[in-house]
Amino acid sequence: MELFSAAEIRRHVQSALAEDVGSGDVTTLAILSAEAVARAFMVAREPLVVAGLDLAEAAFRELAPAIKIARIAKDGQ
Repeated sequence: MELFSAAEIRRHVQSALAEDVGSGDVTTLAILSAEAVARAFMVAREPLVVAGLDLAEAAFRELAPAIKIARIAKDGQ
């Protein structure tokens, strides 16, 4: 069961990013080019239950639409 529709998730993410990020981080904007590429892995140090993947993915996609994301877990696992 989905708590939020895709449109609601996007609206929440856009609102949070506008509040927290605004026009961007001055240092990051000064030292990184728009073409910079990064790779990341998120690893937990302790056992946990995964939650909020749709919101997290929407936030990454809002900032970088061409991002490639591979989920290896589902919400609730």
